[in-house]
Amino acid sequence: MSFDITTLVKLTNVHLYLDKNKQIIYFDVLDSTYSKENFILVLEYFKSFWLLAQEEKKKYYLIIKINSIGIYPLSFYTNLVNYLIELNDIFKNCLNSCAFICYSSSRLIMLKPLFSIYKFVRPYKICSSYEEALMYFNKKENQIVS
Repeated sequence: MSFDITTLVKLTNVHLYLDKNKQIIYFDVLDSTYSKENFILVLEYFKSFWLLAQEEKKKYYLIIKINSIGIYPLSFYTNLVNYLIELNDIFKNCLNSCAFICYSSSRLIMLKPLFSIYKFVRPYKICSSYEEALMYFNKKENQIVS
């Protein structure tokens, strides 16, 4: 099996990359530090990716690795939710489903503000492993029917 991994942007605290073969975009939090500039930059790349997916009429899965997530200011969540809401219509047509990978449930507490203020338009699941996420993606109800 060949891998076709493309890095969209890699910063000190986050890596956004794409596996073209599996049609998965990865949002990998690399460390817990918060930089508003880095955060805005990666969100712009994330948004551009989904705009291109819509233009090309392609569907992707999303894996968000949160093992290194930290405590971020409320403005982080507000900005994140605003970007996600902007992308909702694209997600409805281009995002099959999403998996949050977290090896430690204590990290999930950090995302509680996101889960309380953003209503996901596509199915998502919190998984403890990459393999669990792939099994979740393979279920028919977690895919957009063309």
